Amino acid sequence: RKRIERLIESTTNPNYEELRVLYSQSAFSPDGTKLAFTAQYAGRDVLYVLDLATRTLTIGDIEARRGAIRLLRDANGRMHYERVLRVGHGEAAGEAARVDRADWHVAVHRLLLEGLGVDFEDRVPEPGVKLRIADAKVVAENLDTERGARATIDLGARVGSKGRVRAKGVVSAQPVSADLRIDATAFDLVPLRPYLDSRSNVIVTSGAMTAKGRVTYTDAGAAGPLARYVGDIVVTDFGSLDRPGTQELVRWKRLAVTGADVSSAPFKVAMNEVALDQFYARLILSADAKL
Repeated sequence: RKRIERLIESTTNPNYEELRVLYSQSAFSPDGTKLAFTAQYAGRDVLYVLDLATRTLTIGDIEARRGAIRLLRDANGRMHYERVLRVGHGEAAGEAARVDRADWHVAVHRLLLEGLGVDFEDRVPEPGVKLRIADAKVVAENLDTERGARATIDLGARVGSKGRVRAKGVVSAQPVSADLRIDATAFDLVPLRPYLDSRSNVIVTSGAMTAKGRVTYTDAGAAGPLARYVGDIVVTDFGSLDRPGTQELVRWKRLAVTGADVSSAPFKVAMNEVALDQFYARLILSADAKL
């Protein structure tokens, strides 16, 4: 017999904990282009539909509780899951777009994750940034790994010991992008210090941020990520030291910024109003007339 096409390259698949062959049976559609079957995922029976014509695996609903995820951004700025999704950059991205029709993609109608723990590590700055996200709840609809597909998402989580984040909007896997309305409270700034080290001589020693606004993010390939935040920001109990002297530089009890507009590329910061409470700054004028 002539083999027409290979559907799977091994007998194991992380998406299927168990094929329910004893309790259900698979079935082809009348035209022979779709295969429906039941498998177990996260302890639940899930209905899968393989569309052989469009090379799509469709999953109805996925629910999981008390899970854990590790997200890693390597020193080159690539997320580790891009290797799994075959996301490319630059010329490779163009090639990926040309072969998109030949690649299998996965579509999930609805995803519900509760009690999720996420460890995020970004190795682009030196030293790297590590964040722990706990008790996350994620509700997403129309997830699809196909290039250009967009999904709606609603998530809430605890960040660090006191921080809380709520985000709602649309996301895309290929290319990686997001357009979210966020509401964050008591977000600890100290773990984010490496992002400032490369841009300033300020060492952040304390501070918590509350923010409410809109965040957009796009992976621009070789040009790097494009991120922007528009909204209001409040930073409380901020403290900092100078570099390399490590003497107290700036501190305040409360800083409120309304109408902030912060972009990553090109780096830009704009704001409408600024209010400071209990502000202190140490300024030294050197012999060459520099602060």
